[in-house]
Amino acid sequence: MKGNRRPPPRRPASYADLLKLKAEAKNQGIMEAFIIFFSALRDKEGFGPTRLRRVLDAMNEYAGSIRNGYVTIQDLQTTLREEAGIELTFNSLGGGDK
Repeated sequence: MKGNRRPPPRRPASYADLLKLKAEAKNQGIMEAFIIFFSALRDKEGFGPTRLRRVLDAMNEYAGSIRNGYVTIQDLQTTLREEAGIELTFNSLGGGDK
């Protein structure tokens, strides 16, 4: 009978399990941030599919430049602060007081 089966015994989480969970949580957070970002561009700024695709392509180009060592996140953060007056910090992304 199906209803009488015992669940398999639990095993303690290994360090590899914890690293995997951490990576999954990080990826989920990044995906949620992208969804929020693109939704704001579409809903609040009127970006259509073409402009959204251009933004996504530009983001992928920046990611490639970072991977290849041409630029760092800190470089981009400094440029945003100096040229656009946008200070992105961990605390500014929490949605608290403005």
